[in-house]
Formats: sequence, C-alpha cells, structure tokens
Amino acid sequence: MFLMTSLIYALRRSNPDLVARGYEKLAYQTLTIAISVFAFYLFGKKAVDYTFYGFVLFYAAAIVIALLRSGFSDALSSIRLFLTDFGNARGFMKQLELHDAVFAFGIFILYYFLDGVKKNPGKLCLAVFFFLLGFKRIGVLAILLALPLGAILRKYCRDLKKTGMILGALIILAGLVYVAWIKNGRFAAVTGELGINTMGRNELFRFISDYYSVSPAFWGRGFEYITILLRDARVDYINLAKIGAIHNDYIKVFVEFGFFGYFLWTGYWLLWHQRWTGRFGNMAMLAQLLVSVYLFTTYTTDNTAFYFSTGLVARLVPMAFSLQEREAAADRREEKT
Repeated sequence: MFLMTSLIYALRRSNPDLVARGYEKLAYQTLTIAISVFAFYLFGKKAVDYTFYGFVLFYAAAIVIALLRSGFSDALSSIRLFLTDFGNARGFMKQLELHDAVFAFGIFILYYFLDGVKKNPGKLCLAVFFFLLGFKRIGVLAILLALPLGAILRKYCRDLKKTGMILGALIILAGLVYVAWIKNGRFAAVTGELGINTMGRNELFRFISDYYSVSPAFWGRGFEYITILLRDARVDYINLAKIGAIHNDYIKVFVEFGFFGYFLWTGYWLLWHQRWTGRFGNMAMLAQLLVSVYLFTTYTTDNTAFYFSTGLVARLVPMAFSLQEREAAADRREEKT
C-alpha cells in the first residue's frame, strides 16, 4: 500500500493535504498490525479473549451512557420499534450502532464457532448479542454466508488451500464486476427495480463514478483521496460532508489504488494470505478464509477494510489457530517420544 500510493502521489503530483492524510492513515494501519502482533506474543491465544472482553466492556459502557442520555421510557420505545420493525434504529438504539465494534463482534462469532460452540457457549452468546444489538444488515448477511460455509468446508473439504484460492479468485472477479456495475449505473437500476432502499448510496455512487474508469489505464488517485474529496466537494443532490465516507470499500480501493492496485490489494488478502496461512495448519487457513469471506461481504456496503477494530481482530484470529496447531503438533511429538 505504501509503495502503490507513493507512486500515485508522485505521478499525480498530489496536494500536500492528501499526501499527509494518506501517510497518516498508513501509519494507523501499521499500528493496527503491530498491536495485534504484540498482543499475540504477549498473551498467545488468550489475546483473542482479552480483546473480546475489552469490546464487551466498551459496548456495556456505551449502553449505560445511551440509557442516561435517552431516559428509560424513550429507551423502551426505541427497543420496541427496533424489535418490531426489522432493526429500525432510532433514539436509544441508534446510539448503539457502534460500527467498529459491531463488525468486530462478527469476527468473534466466527472465532468462537470454529474454536468450539460447546467450549465457548457464554462468549459466543455474548458475541451474538452485541452483534445483533448494532444490527448492521450487511454484517448479518456476511455471517449468514460465512458460518454455513465454514461448517460445509470443515466437514467435506479435502483440499482447503485449493478451495480457498478458487473462492478468493471468484471474490476478486465478482468485486470487479460490482465496481463496473456501479460505474455504468447497472447497480442503481437493479436496486431500483427490486425496491431496495440503498440509504443514499446510489446518489453517492453516481457522484464518485466521475472520478474513475474501469480500465487498465486507470492508475488510481492515492490513498484517502475519497475522504478529502467528500470533505471538499459540493453537489446539490447529496450532503457529502455529512456522509464523510463512500460506504463501499471495493469502490474506495479501486478509486484510490487504481485498476492494477485493486488486483494487488485483493490478491494479497484473498490469494497470497490464504496460501501463506496454509503453513500453519487447516484451522488457521479455514479461519483466514472465513474472516475474508465475512469482511469482503461487508465491503460491498460499508467501510470495514480500514477500521481499527476489524483489522485488529481479523489478524488475531488466524494467529490464535496457528498457535493451537503448533501446540497440537508439539503434543504429538511428545507422545511419539
């Protein structure tokens, strides 16, 4: 990412504001990786549990604060609306839409599912509770795709590395088609025909489509370009400053890193990462695959690719299973001797 965006900044002679913002965000991503690695080396597999408890305490504190702000009667009305109107969040429940934490709880669900439902019933229930409390629809869809896939692969798949590579390649190609559909207006047409409320995303995609082309000639505009653009641009049909983000990480990566940058970024996560984790055993590889399926599903309508919380937990989970595999291998060697 550093090399790609530095090249783009140099070729486009980007303004200092964009360059500073981009490198600041890159430093932030580096910090996320460092913290997850340090936590793993300090606490081993327990790093996942400790991080989970931290998120639980954070969300519990947020509930108390939201209750104090809203009052008990308004909170009850908000909960009643939420339960009877398919997650329609207002007032008290709206304050609990803590995006970073909600999507992280989805990864915790995958972890405790793979680690053993009977082994972690309490933690799994807590993860599901807080995940549903924030009720991100794309997150629910992502979990409903990842969990059955995990169960099927765990039971029937004989060559997980090959399956993961094939699935990764399909996601990359599907993402490119998705970006092209948004560019040519097909996505807006389909959602309009189906009566799907995109919550302003179609207008947002219409605006951003002027800033990229689905072609090898498109080299990208540099990391964090969209953030600066939405902050400074003005159009009459949508309040860009209020939105602040594109709510689509496929578009964000394509616009900022370009045609080839898109393949480098998605290939790194979905192909290289998947192949590399194979050296640490099937569980680490399966965890990496399911986390990738979950996250790349959320990327279709949200900004989870560069969230601190999702980046932290997504890296801890495969590491935890790699340690588990190493300990199991050591136990087998001891039994033989």
